[in-house]
Amino acid sequence: DDLQKHVSEGTLTVSRSNDILTLALGTPEHGGRVRGVEAGVSLTQLFNFPRQQRVKFADKLKESVMEAVRAEREILWKQINQLIPNFDPNLLNKTPITPSPKNPMSDKASCSNVIPFPLEEVNPTNDADATKK
Repeated sequence: DDLQKHVSEGTLTVSRSNDILTLALGTPEHGGRVRGVEAGVSLTQLFNFPRQQRVKFADKLKESVMEAVRAEREILWKQINQLIPNFDPNLLNKTPITPSPKNPMSDKASCSNVIPFPLEEVNPTNDADATKK
């Protein structure tokens, strides 16, 4: 009765490990055991605490990547919506720029860096005279 009186007055504070029954019996609580119920019953079973769900690292990573993709998509949509009013439909009617025709000579061949022969005729007699002098 004294314990109940102290608790009701607020002079005695109780907690989960130091409750009225523990104070009345004078013995400490044993971790994982529940007094007054059959053997094998734990605190979580008695008070129906929800089990903590383990969240896998892969699930957390997937969720964070999806959140980043959603944020990036929102940014892109905002940019597109800003550009749409400035869009000029007349640009679609212009003729497309055609690429220049390809050179039939391959620039990837092993001889591509060789300087081509000059088209002028070389006078061998003039070259021979130049070397003799």
